[in-house]
Amino acid sequence: MRKKLKIFTALTLSIVMTMSLLCAQAFAADTKTVQVNGYPIEELSPAKPQLEINNVTSTLELDKGTKVTVKGDDGDELWTTAETIDAAYNAAAPVTIKTLDDAAFFDVYKLHQDGNIFAFDFDESIKYTSGQVEIEDINGNDKTIDAGSVTPDDYVYSYLAGCTVTLTEPGTYYVEFQYDNLLGAAQVFINVGGNANENPTTPKAVTATPAASKIIVDGTQVSFDAYVINENNYIKLRDFAKAVNGSEKQFEVTWDGENNAIRLTSRTAYTLVGGELAAGDGKVKDAVPNASKIIQDGTEIALTAYTIGENNYFKLRDLAKAFNIGVTWDGATGTVGIDTTVGYTE
Repeated sequence: MRKKLKIFTALTLSIVMTMSLLCAQAFAADTKTVQVNGYPIEELSPAKPQLEINNVTSTLELDKGTKVTVKGDDGDELWTTAETIDAAYNAAAPVTIKTLDDAAFFDVYKLHQDGNIFAFDFDESIKYTSGQVEIEDINGNDKTIDAGSVTPDDYVYSYLAGCTVTLTEPGTYYVEFQYDNLLGAAQVFINVGGNANENPTTPKAVTATPAASKIIVDGTQVSFDAYVINENNYIKLRDFAKAVNGSEKQFEVTWDGENNAIRLTSRTAYTLVGGELAAGDGKVKDAVPNASKIIQDGTEIALTAYTIGENNYFKLRDLAKAFNIGVTWDGATGTVGIDTTVGYTE
C-alpha cells in the first residue's frame, strides 16, 4: 500500500496532550452527523467538506498546549498543534467516517496511550468498511477494487468518495484525509465512547471566567458578555453577528425549529431580536458542553460551544474561521482584534 507523502519517515506519530482532552460525552439522544472541511477556502472552489462523521455527541475541546510530534530518525519533531487540527469530537459507537471527495490518502488510526502520550503505528490503519479504491497491483495493472480488500502489495492512488471506516470500540482515534495536489490535510480527533443506545451520562461542567480582554471590531471597541474557558474566548453567537453586521462578512442567524438547528447565512444582513451585546454580571459560572446543531449555508458544521445559564457561547476563533474573519491577539494591551477586511489565519 502506498505510504503518505509526508516530511517524515518514521512509523509512529505521538500526540502530546493533557488528560482533559478526553472530556465527558453528551447525551446519546443528541448524536448527530457532521462534516469536516480541512482545506482553506482559497484552496477549493467551491469550498466543500472532505469527511462526514456520524454519531457525534459533542465537540471535543483540545487544550491550547496540545501538540502532535513525530518520532523520526533524529528524534521527536513537532508536526502540528491544537490550532491546526480541523475538528475534534466525542462520539458514541458505532461511528462511521466517510470520504465525501476522492482522496490521495484516507487513513484512520487508534491511538495508544502511554501517560500523556497518544501514539499510533503507521502500519496499523483500521480496515476500510466499504467503498472503492483505484490501485496499481503487483503486476502493474490499474484496477478499481473494494476498499476492504486492499493488501500491503497494492499501490493505492485514489480513495474514491464514499469510502468508509466504522469504529466499534471505545478509544481515541486520529483521522486524516489528503488531496494529491494540494498542501495540507483534513485532520480529526475522535473520542469514541459506549454504544449510542446506552443510557446517557451528564456532561461535565467546566469553569467559565469573565473575560478581561478588550475586543476591537474593525477599529471600534465593542463590549461583549465574554468568558474564558480553557484559555479560549467564548462569546454569544448573536453578539458576534451584530458586531460584524454591515461588513462584507455579515451573516444572518435563524432558528430552524423543524430540524432543531441554528442556521447561519453568509453575506446576509443580521436581523436584531433584542438583547444583543447586553452586559454580563461579571461572575464566574459553570459552563456545560453544548452539541447544538449548526448549519452554515446549507452545510452542517461543528463549532465548540458551551451553555452558561440559559445562553450558548461559542469559541471566538471558531466563529471567525467559519466566516473567514481575521482575529489577532495583542498580549501587551490585552486586546482581541476582529478585522472583517482580512481572512482568518491560525
